[in-house]
Amino acid sequence: MTESINFDNVINEYEKLVNLKNIDLTLDNGDKVSFHFKMSQLPHLLGLQHIKDIPLFFKYSEKHICASDLLKELKKGTLSQMELDQSDHFKDIYGTRIQYFNSKHIMNLLLNGIVIAFNPSKIKCFETKLDKIDYMIWERLEDGYSHLGLGFSVEDNIGHPNTFFYRTNRDYIEEQTICNKITLKIKNPECNEREFFKIYWENICDSLADNTHYKKLNKHTDLLGCDIKDITEEKIHNLDPNTPDKEFIRKEFNLFQMDKIKHVYEPYFSANFRWNNKEKLFIMNKIVEKGEDFPPSAVSVLLNDFRQKESN
Repeated sequence: MTESINFDNVINEYEKLVNLKNIDLTLDNGDKVSFHFKMSQLPHLLGLQHIKDIPLFFKYSEKHICASDLLKELKKGTLSQMELDQSDHFKDIYGTRIQYFNSKHIMNLLLNGIVIAFNPSKIKCFETKLDKIDYMIWERLEDGYSHLGLGFSVEDNIGHPNTFFYRTNRDYIEEQTICNKITLKIKNPECNEREFFKIYWENICDSLADNTHYKKLNKHTDLLGCDIKDITEEKIHNLDPNTPDKEFIRKEFNLFQMDKIKHVYEPYFSANFRWNNKEKLFIMNKIVEKGEDFPPSAVSVLLNDFRQKESN
């Protein structure tokens, strides 16, 4: 017997994700992945198409009813717990999908999960049907791993999460290429009118390891007594005035800061957008001063104000 389930609550939880509107991930391979949750995807994400010994789910799996009709029936409480418990398949689907599928866990997966460019041919121990997945986001959960698969839709030119599951092994993770997150932007997150925006600063440094200014700064980390990721203006300022190359270090640090800002924000701006080094450094200094990651919309406002002051 599985834990009692209320599908109305499951659907209400999923609506929180649908209300997030657009979600953008920028990755260190240069890709910008845009996607959103669709209500019509919920039955598939829950794996209900696999529970064919329950007539309502069998109709859905055979496309005799659409996702919206299935969800209406579930909200009405058409299925009893006894029917679910008598199914030979429900316990497995509940244990590997339904029990872990809630807005809190999915949000944590988006924030902290590891992104891989999914290639089904790299799975050698079995043949997978997940050939329409472009990216997979996974994280450690209890004694296993949760996975959220993203596929690209030609129909509306945006990605959609189209599979979710929990496994106790790493079959879908091993040998896959990790794509480190650079930024995560979520439009209209729950209980917040502003955009949510997170910058993964540590990943940015790693992704710019071939950058000229990174290489020059990295040669002076012993002098600064810290890793390149931990260099700050204050640490440079505190160097002895007679330290060789102090001004050189400051110059390279500022140039590297500008390149990091460019790496973060330019994927969100139009192709003809242009800004100078003074403007980039202004934005970076504002971020450091406020101690928060400004979303692209806020950066646009700051830049406009800065340009107006500079022109006066």
